[in-house]
Amino acid sequence: MESKPFRQGVPSLLVKTPKVRTISFGSVLIFCWLPFRMSAQGLESTPSPDAGDVVRPSASPVPSQASPQPSATATPGASQSKTFAEAFRHGWDAAGDGRYSDAIVEYTQAIQLKPNDAVIYNDRGIAYSALRQYAQAIEDFTEAIRLKPDLAEAYNDRGNAYGALRQHQQAIADYTEAVRLKPGFVQAYYNRALNYGALKKYDEDIADCNAVIYLKVDFPNAYFERGNVSYTLGHFNEAIADYNQTIYLSPSAEAYNNRGNAYRALQQYNFAMTDYTEAIRLKPDFAEAYANRAYVYSAIKVPEKAVLDYSEALRIKPDFAEAYYARATANVSLSRYDDAITDYTEAIRLSPDLARAYFSRALIFDQLERYDEAIADYSEVVRLAPDSVEGYSNLGRDCLALMKYEKAISSYNEVIRLKPDLAVAYGNRAVAYDAMNLYDDAIGSCNEAIRLKPDYAEGYYIRGRVYRMLQQYDKAISNCSEAIRLKPDYADAFYNRAAASSALKRYDASIADYTEAIRLKADFAEAYHGRGQAYNLLRQYDKAVADFSEAIGLRANFTEAYESRASAYEALGEKEKARADFNQVIGLQNKR
Repeated sequence: MESKPFRQGVPSLLVKTPKVRTISFGSVLIFCWLPFRMSAQGLESTPSPDAGDVVRPSASPVPSQASPQPSATATPGASQSKTFAEAFRHGWDAAGDGRYSDAIVEYTQAIQLKPNDAVIYNDRGIAYSALRQYAQAIEDFTEAIRLKPDLAEAYNDRGNAYGALRQHQQAIADYTEAVRLKPGFVQAYYNRALNYGALKKYDEDIADCNAVIYLKVDFPNAYFERGNVSYTLGHFNEAIADYNQTIYLSPSAEAYNNRGNAYRALQQYNFAMTDYTEAIRLKPDFAEAYANRAYVYSAIKVPEKAVLDYSEALRIKPDFAEAYYARATANVSLSRYDDAITDYTEAIRLSPDLARAYFSRALIFDQLERYDEAIADYSEVVRLAPDSVEGYSNLGRDCLALMKYEKAISSYNEVIRLKPDLAVAYGNRAVAYDAMNLYDDAIGSCNEAIRLKPDYAEGYYIRGRVYRMLQQYDKAISNCSEAIRLKPDYADAFYNRAAASSALKRYDASIADYTEAIRLKADFAEAYHGRGQAYNLLRQYDKAVADFSEAIGLRANFTEAYESRASAYEALGEKEKARADFNQVIGLQNKR
């Protein structure tokens, strides 16, 4: 589970739109909205988590007895203030209207007129923060603290600036000083909670949320944040309880969305669907809510509706890489492979380090037998995620399919390095060694696979096949017999044992094993051919011809089967048929 990204502090003069976070559980995507930070000097009103309007404080510490309260209208244009009172009022109104550059000009003039007023520095710092000019903001807050060391609001606002810069420890220190100076400072407790959350100090985060709720029971953001922490910790029922309270106090699309996520984590899909739908009703351009509802449609096996919701999310937010990824997965379930490849490709374009998009696209390429493209994607997976056992395993498998044996061995070596007790990796590496005629290495790899997993039928089979290539037929038969004992329906093991028996001229045993291989795998052309050869050696040419013909019927370009049937026809005196088969052999060889 990803940690929460930090939520930037919002001073008393504004409220920001919440930021989105994505929590990833493997291939499961959960899109969560986080609350804005509330803070600063004297703010007592509590906007809901989806508030987007500019909010003015209900009160502000005044720089002196003569300082005016803010007026209802702003003064546009450049500063023409003649007195400190005018400059302060104009700056205050400009900040309240979101004209922060104008506010800075007015506050600067007020500072020139009254350079020792701590609150004016603090207010200008808030305006700098609103413009994300945090270094200047910190300078102003620090000057305010120098001028008035007991100004709790300046510590709080400087904490916001440090938090926005992800300097969470400094932010926490400032919030701690703010609540020491002003023990009932609700916003400072709340802001400190968010910074603790950013550092994954969830106990402290919850403790501060509890303090906020104790001081101000109707503070919805504290419930919302505590719910997010509970969700992160996997305490979904507790999260739901807090989201319920958030919605009761201040209904918002974000609260419904996050409660839907908690219900979804509990697989209570009907409740989750209802919440996501309500989030969309409250906020029709809420791309993440559409994506979350789409996930639920996929979970309840309605992929067509999932695709529609993901498409709506992408219409609203065209750069939403996770939605492309998820829509691709829904398209896979509908067997729309071309559409899925297109979506995975777009997800990769938008998020080039999204390893699972490469992995999922590679799986489609595998299904379509486009192994070169799959290998390219798996190579990207292991570049982005060097500890991906699955990435290296699938890369090795596809390299085997394309007879790129050295690369296959290299891939399986990586699998073994990452997971030394994975028997199948040793077995697959043995297949590559066998293909390169590195028989001793192949046997060594099989030995290790069997040591790790004594009931690993494939390990015995592969070792038996290697022994057959080394003409150690008794060992080949022994190993294949063990594979068959462990896996009675193992057609390839019967085939390999049959071939070893033929080499020892045990034709009846050989025919019996080939017959069993054919029973288990009706389209096993090689087994028909092997049994035909055994019949040929027993001079049962009619049976041999029948088996060779069956092998050719299953695999039209089976050169060896044509050649063997030609020999059988010759033995039967059917010269024309023999000549026709030999001509077929020449034709197939010329096409190679």
